[in-house]
Amino acid sequence: MCLSPHWGKRASTLSGWLLQSVFWNIWLERNRRIFGQYKGVGVGELWDRVKFWAALWASVTPDFKDYSYSSILRDMAAAVM
Repeated sequence: MCLSPHWGKRASTLSGWLLQSVFWNIWLERNRRIFGQYKGVGVGELWDRVKFWAALWASVTPDFKDYSYSSILRDMAAAVM
């Protein structure tokens, strides 16, 4: 993942949340498929969910106290696409 240099420590924080969000979404998707009448979603939808959770969790950390959830999500989308 290559975030702009001005992100500094925030890039590390966000990449950590992205990794945790990947595992979280895989676990949720697995449970939905096993325990429910659920066929699953495509990769695009799953990736949107990963970015949603990572931005949400990052938005409540001290590293992102001056940033809104929407700005984190927007900038992250530009950085990881």
